[in-house]
Amino acid sequence: MKKSIILGLLGAGLGWPLYGQGILRETEEEAPYTDPRDGQKYATVRYTTTFPDQTSHTFRWMTQNLSYDAAGSVVYGGDPENGEVYGRLYVWATA
Repeated sequence: MKKSIILGLLGAGLGWPLYGQGILRETEEEAPYTDPRDGQKYATVRYTTTFPDQTSHTFRWMTQNLSYDAAGSVVYGGDPENGEVYGRLYVWATA
């Protein structure tokens, strides 16, 4: 335990000088993603990181969990309200 705390602090200390060195991060709300299988809409954001050399990477992230009712999927605890809040859980073969 003590060893992992020391390693964690050391790693954080080594990474600190690199944090924020001209790296710009922007997040924008995007149009929702519509699942073509059932028409459900999921909120998304666009996340852009621009580096000091002016190269950038843009990703579109879903901000909600999938809730497609596929065979083999379940809701946590068997409670339908959990499905509304957290989405569904899928076995590997279904995912």
